[in-house]
Amino acid sequence: GPDLRATTNAANYLVITPANFTAAANQLAAYRAANFTTQVVQVQDIYNQFGNGVLDPEAIHDFLGYAVQNWSLPPAYVVAMGDGVYDYRNYLNKPRQTYIPPYTAMVDPYLGETADENYYAAVVGPDIVPDLYYGRLPVNSLAEATTVVNKIIAYETATLSNPAPAESALYITDNYDAGTYAGNFPRLADYQASLLPPSYTVHKVYYGETHSPASAAKTAFINYVNQGERFVTYIGHSSITQWAEEALFTAADVPTLANAGQYPVVLDMTCLVGSFQDVDQDSLGETMMRAAGKGSVANWSPTGLGVATGHDRLNRGFNNALFKTGVRRLGPATVAGKAELYSFGTFLDLMHTYGLLGDPATDTGILPPPPTPTPTPTATYTPPPTPTPTPTPTAATRPVTGLLSAQARSSKADIVVKVEQGTTTVQTTVTQANGAFTLNVLPGSYTISASFPKYLTRKTTITVSDAMTMPTTVLPGGDGNQDGVIGLVDLILVGANYGTGSPPDVPPGDARGDINGDGRINLLDLTMVGANYGRRSTGDSPLGWVDTVVEAKERTPDVGKRQTSRLMVDTPARVEAGEEFVARVRLRGDLVLQGADATLLFDPARLAVVDTAEGRAGAVTPGNLFDSATRFVARSQVEATKGFVHYVVVRLGPSPETTPSDELFTVRFQARQSGSPGLHLEAVELVSRDSPVLSER
Repeated sequence: GPDLRATTNAANYLVITPANFTAAANQLAAYRAANFTTQVVQVQDIYNQFGNGVLDPEAIHDFLGYAVQNWSLPPAYVVAMGDGVYDYRNYLNKPRQTYIPPYTAMVDPYLGETADENYYAAVVGPDIVPDLYYGRLPVNSLAEATTVVNKIIAYETATLSNPAPAESALYITDNYDAGTYAGNFPRLADYQASLLPPSYTVHKVYYGETHSPASAAKTAFINYVNQGERFVTYIGHSSITQWAEEALFTAADVPTLANAGQYPVVLDMTCLVGSFQDVDQDSLGETMMRAAGKGSVANWSPTGLGVATGHDRLNRGFNNALFKTGVRRLGPATVAGKAELYSFGTFLDLMHTYGLLGDPATDTGILPPPPTPTPTPTATYTPPPTPTPTPTPTAATRPVTGLLSAQARSSKADIVVKVEQGTTTVQTTVTQANGAFTLNVLPGSYTISASFPKYLTRKTTITVSDAMTMPTTVLPGGDGNQDGVIGLVDLILVGANYGTGSPPDVPPGDARGDINGDGRINLLDLTMVGANYGRRSTGDSPLGWVDTVVEAKERTPDVGKRQTSRLMVDTPARVEAGEEFVARVRLRGDLVLQGADATLLFDPARLAVVDTAEGRAGAVTPGNLFDSATRFVARSQVEATKGFVHYVVVRLGPSPETTPSDELFTVRFQARQSGSPGLHLEAVELVSRDSPVLSER
């Protein structure tokens, strides 16, 4: 085969294919040649030159990384043409074949190992940010490959031939399951629909709200798709082959569709339906996009579990890219979704588990957004007050610059920076989106401060004689009542309103408890109060510009490592009916643990929590992580009939390093039936004081 290491290679669109799908790969590459420099690469040539001739996902990753860094025209778009299962060496002796292997890793905090398609996109450096626009066509024969290629071409031909194609989007959701912490799916869909241009017609199939029973919701969904939808978004629970426990739409329903020539892009904001790697069944996502003459042109789907908050970030990043920034192709839109999630800083397991089942170069034909008109002020218009503008430097002034952020906030913008001389304010500015600020002042001595609501103010004195750069610093969070001290009142504000936030997707609460302003009063807010408990920015010991002992750490994702540490449950392998036992929830791996939020699930028909009334925590006790010498705040909730124990704990003050034997909490159960206890953890989130946020949901 061709020398893939030659630096003279030039192609910004690649199709990686096994030999038996070459004809379809050539057809797709020839079609894309109108807009790209294309090349078809045989996967065996990759194995030969980057994997010693052996089928190996790492060989594909290494090839792509090499090409990006060394080819004269590096690849930007990559299509993997071929299905693949996690048992690609067929140890299980299953009939399903692997044509392009998935890379599997311990990236799902609940499932553990699953397919990580992001591995084929993040190919330069140790970070998890995609360097390529990557998608997979999970086909199993030349006929399937040809069908999918023809669908892509037909979709773009129909879309691009009409300068203003029908603008419609369909949102289908699971019912709002108020008894869990999964999310208010209809309200999340409403928010995503609000991001679309006013010209779009939005159709809604909200199970339990606009349509009941589930069969009515399914019928309405199929009818809308058959009429033609440009985008379909599902938000709710799923399994590999179906949306929702009530089977709102399943892989078996795909043959009933009749939407030839009107293929939507499907966004699966849910769990598992992109699991092309399963050895026993075809996922809903791959079934929809492979179907001949019906189904979807592409599905952006997960291979693992996840929660609605992370899905919401992916969704809004995708929508904003298409409808507000002029992006047209699916690859850049999906990467924009991941960029939004990455900047949010939590639920980063979804960076790994979300993948595009489709061609990333697919052109959606979205027209660029119209320019925003310049408003014409009226005679009664009064502009709002703004910070003192930064004056243009002169020969007499000196620039003072720096970088700021606030703990657990995804945005670094709008932190107020003020320079004073005595009681006189000399100049005020606010930070930009990257946290940068610039002030221009005359030589002299000043007091400089940085402040943001619900965060402690940092302040120090400076002497300006020439251009100077302030040390990069982070504002500590937790001052909910904004009295300059992080103390008991702040702890009560967060603790009493834990689990609430900004409607409609969560119950309303006191906004003073939402320290980082993300619309939810949760573990991040509680942990900030705990970690900074007792700190102040007023009185005899004001907070300096930087910490004098331990430098404050910004809560951003640790992109250089894949966090696989999580909790585990120790129980007897078997219990007899009537037997009492203690379930011990403990850490797996070392961690400087500051706070944790975990839900332990059990089957009420098999187990009962001992000596506990509904909603109380009588049998739930703190583990040995929190002894009598430790100051901590814990909250537990037992739902005996629903079958879960919810436990939240935050340490007040510095945290020692834990070990794998340290217990978070224990629960005493009594078996109602003989057999395995069947306990498992769900919705686990761990936060470390001295490490970045570790989201384990």
